[in-house]
Amino acid sequence: ISDFNIVYVLTRGGPINSTQMFATLAYQSAFGTGDLARGAAISLFIFPALLLSLLFLLRLVRQK
Repeated sequence: ISDFNIVYVLTRGGPINSTQMFATLAYQSAFGTGDLARGAAISLFIFPALLLSLLFLLRLVRQK
């Protein structure tokens, strides 16, 4: 998610979507094609994975 700017500015997901990430895919779906519902669905699909990774990292930090 934090590498969105680098990937989007340098390649915009190309060539042939080989550097596409969920964040750039959501952005291109929502604003590039105008399909806001699809962009929102992709963003909501990312949310549980981010939440789980956040909780895991917080648990590791508290143990140390």
